[in-house]
Amino acid sequence: MARRPRQQRIEAYGQFRPTGVDDSAARRMQALAGLGATVAGVAEQFGRAKAEELAPLKTKEAIDEATSVDPETGEVTLQKVEMKTGLGWGKDAYNAEITVHNKAVSDAYLSNIDRDNIAKITELRDNNLNDSLAFETKANAYAKGVIETVSPEYQGIVSNSLLQTIFNVTEKLKSTERKNDIASSINTQLENLTLKANNLTIQSFNGEDVSSQVIELEEGIKAVSALSPEQKKQQSKRLLDLKKSIYESKISGELNRIAEGQSSEDAYAKLTELKKEIHANYNSDEWSSFINRQQEKLRKTSSLIKSANAVATDEAINFINGVTKQVSLGINVSDEDFIKAKSLAVTKEQKNKLANAEQVAIYTVSTAQERQQLLTTASEIPETAELAGQMISAEKQLQTQLTKDAFGFSVQQGIAKNTFIDVLNPTKEQVLQRRQQAEIATQHQGMLVPTLSNQEINLLLSEWPKMTPKDQSKLADIYGPESFIWGKFSDKNQGVYAQGAAHPNPDVRQQIFDGKSALNEKATKFSDTANSQFERIFNNEVGSDTIPDQDYRDMLDASIAVYASITGQGTYSQTNGFKKAIKSVIGDVPKIRNYKTILPYNVTSDELENYFDNMDAETLQKLSTQEKTTEQLNQDLMLINQVSKIKAISNDRYLIQPNGGIGIFDGLKPLEFTVNRSIIDSMVDPQETEKQKDKLSKEYAESFATGAPSMARTPRDIPLFPGSSIRKN
Repeated sequence: MARRPRQQRIEAYGQFRPTGVDDSAARRMQALAGLGATVAGVAEQFGRAKAEELAPLKTKEAIDEATSVDPETGEVTLQKVEMKTGLGWGKDAYNAEITVHNKAVSDAYLSNIDRDNIAKITELRDNNLNDSLAFETKANAYAKGVIETVSPEYQGIVSNSLLQTIFNVTEKLKSTERKNDIASSINTQLENLTLKANNLTIQSFNGEDVSSQVIELEEGIKAVSALSPEQKKQQSKRLLDLKKSIYESKISGELNRIAEGQSSEDAYAKLTELKKEIHANYNSDEWSSFINRQQEKLRKTSSLIKSANAVATDEAINFINGVTKQVSLGINVSDEDFIKAKSLAVTKEQKNKLANAEQVAIYTVSTAQERQQLLTTASEIPETAELAGQMISAEKQLQTQLTKDAFGFSVQQGIAKNTFIDVLNPTKEQVLQRRQQAEIATQHQGMLVPTLSNQEINLLLSEWPKMTPKDQSKLADIYGPESFIWGKFSDKNQGVYAQGAAHPNPDVRQQIFDGKSALNEKATKFSDTANSQFERIFNNEVGSDTIPDQDYRDMLDASIAVYASITGQGTYSQTNGFKKAIKSVIGDVPKIRNYKTILPYNVTSDELENYFDNMDAETLQKLSTQEKTTEQLNQDLMLINQVSKIKAISNDRYLIQPNGGIGIFDGLKPLEFTVNRSIIDSMVDPQETEKQKDKLSKEYAESFATGAPSMARTPRDIPLFPGSSIRKN
């Protein structure tokens, strides 16, 4: 019987015999079940294959959904995709693709964090190369902040990596610090050892026994050697070099003394005898070189003995003189330069000058009051008359340096610190720091020291005319009159700016700057007739010999500048209103004892005159630095209490000028009287007067000091600026 197609399929897939008509129902059901199972298996295999085939497409769709692109920046952001769970065809293929994607996301996430961490740790390291503790503290604080912001699943990984990096960098920094500390300690100790060795060679040359100091120095060399293997390698050579250096200096000194004290021939004979036996510390070549050096030194010594002045070169002489001057003025000189100067000093005069310079330095670095006492004492004792002469010479040099650059010289002496200041754009803090240093120097030097060095004042002065009046006024406010720099403007022929900068009334200050600018730009001009009238009117208003010579022109120019600001643009030949301008600049100038006199701020003419009329011997003695006899006090009081002229010389300071007399002196200098509001108020208590006499007026006069008159013109600290009636605002 032929087979039907369906039967063929059943046989192929089911692998069972066809049912017959006589088979039982159970067998038929069993056969049908086998057929169903076969069909289901085929469907599963087909479905699974199809699902696996489609898995990459499904994976791509899922990844695309988890990927976003910023439309503006184009930045791509990837996110993880959930894995498939449970039963389902193609799950394993899908999850395999997703696993690769998620790992890439994790790697990128951690890579970004790691890159940022490396950059930050590197920055912290570079900013704290010499402070491992600061690095560690800042890095740990950074790490804490980073870990808190990281996804929890990554916190452990990021924490371990970051903290390990911080630990490694910290250890490297600590290691570097230890090396640097050791290197610094080595350098410091080597510098000290070199200095001590140099001193010992000088002592040995001079014939002194330095054996005990050499032992100490050898111990120092051994101590340095213990600090590092490299230093240990150099120990033997250093010890040997020290012995050679001391020995050579000793021999050089002996030969030199023989040549100077006996003859060059005797010195050569000594060297010839010495040459016969090689010293234990030298080999033959070294010994020969040593002998040759000594012969060369002897030849030089012989020449120096014959004509020391001729042998000394101009360069050496200048160097010695420079060091001598610096030392005598109390300016710090390096040990190297001083030793060099001593070695170059071949004449007796040069050697004496260097020796005396060290003694004179004790005088020049003393305070002004101490110098006066030292000079007085030395002048009174015959045995120290020569020293007194040296002190007088040093005082002249000292005053020359202070006159030239008081602040700069005080810095060189180590009395004041050269704190930073932006000269053309200073802050209040910078000016305050400089002022504090200048006050220290002022107390020490016994004269008002400006807050700027001469070089800095020259810079300010060169730029000042280029500024607008508004900028000039602003800068004058920041520096203030108490900076004591404005008088330098007058010394450099710019006194009108000094008067403007130091004026207590801001309105008048601005008028001076505005008027000066208008005159410079020729926006305002005065005829020759007007200019001649200005001086005549000024003399009539202020009086003759009322203002120190060095301030006269400055105050006149300041008055003309104020007048120019009042008149405005144009050319003028009239002087109406010039008196008002003078009064704005100077204030009232009353007559006291028939002389026009400048008053301190807020002190009346009666108060000023009464101060001198009521002066007593006790107060006069307190004002003097020198002890005066009763006869001297009575003679001085006679001049003070009578009709002698009360001459204003500077900031609240006055001299007594008797007619035809020589005045009142305090030692070698004219006695100056400080009179201001505080002094007047404290007259009821002599002790309080003593406390106040050297203080400058807080209100006004503190701002306007000048050098002593009736002397050669000298650079000043700030301009004289009188005027009891000036409104300050």
